[in-house]
Amino acid sequence: MTILHSLLFPLLAAPAPLAAHRPSPALIPSAFAQATATESGQTEASDGVGEAVKALEAGDFVAAKAIVDRLLIEDRMAEALALRVAGQPMEAIAVADEALAVASLTRTDRAKLLVARGRAAFAAAASDTKRASLYEEALANFEEAAKTGAGVGAAFRASRAARMIGDLPTALDLARAGARWIRAGEGRDAGLDLDQPYTQTLAEAAFSSYIAAPSDTAEAVAQRAELFAETKAALEETIGT
Repeated sequence: MTILHSLLFPLLAAPAPLAAHRPSPALIPSAFAQATATESGQTEASDGVGEAVKALEAGDFVAAKAIVDRLLIEDRMAEALALRVAGQPMEAIAVADEALAVASLTRTDRAKLLVARGRAAFAAAASDTKRASLYEEALANFEEAAKTGAGVGAAFRASRAARMIGDLPTALDLARAGARWIRAGEGRDAGLDLDQPYTQTLAEAAFSSYIAAPSDTAEAVAQRAELFAETKAALEETIGT
């Protein structure tokens, strides 16, 4: 076993059998930031309640409903994050679903909620093998989020979920596309909504594909060599060598 192999194997969870899933979500810059409870956020919530009361007093029920919906969505976003961090991913999924059912949900908020739900589903699957099917839900959430506006961060999360269900072509396609977008412009890797370096996600996807690739023809051997080289380059970039 080479040094590279010994470094990579701890990174890689064993993927499931290959799945027939080949989406190609659009990759766009991510404006998603995790919700956190702050003093200013609490002030904004209080202002929102006041706005709703004023709208009701004025008889503007449409405006009041819109404000209440907005407050509900913000509250559920924060609650879903808190539940996931507290180790209650299934409860976080339920809370995210409640917010996703709001009729007046904006495109931006839907993208944020889909990422939140996907992260909860991924965490639930990772915590219990009986919930492994939730990796597929996480993949679907992240793919839709990437198309809806969550951007390249959601695409990298989708790559990880695809790898966990054994859909290695999709995992590699998403990781490569995300890496190309980042490398096409200076500073694009700053502030990404990721749990790990994007180069690590690319290394994992490339190495999983390398392990699974056939080697029965000269062409297949050459493709495996390319995948190994891609893995090595991404891993070296991850560890800064």
